[in-house]
Amino acid sequence: MLQEHGLHPSQLDTFILIEEGQVYSRSTAALRVVKRLNKPWPVLYACTLIPVPIRDRLYNLVAKHRYKLFGKRETCIVPGSDVRERFIS
Repeated sequence: MLQEHGLHPSQLDTFILIEEGQVYSRSTAALRVVKRLNKPWPVLYACTLIPVPIRDRLYNLVAKHRYKLFGKRETCIVPGSDVRERFIS
């Protein structure tokens, strides 16, 4: 899918969302995902009113310090079958 949209898999270092043929990255991708979550998260979609360069700087800052902010697990979470079916393998 990445190559179909002009993206090379080995050069990606950020969050990418492909939705209805459109490619979104960084803060825009994250906000489009947040929009689909249960309340209260969709309210954050209003942040799309903030210019992309400012949002992406904040996104990069959070990404850089994500382990300090959210912690780090020693093992990956194994998703259940209800979640697993939503992933492309």
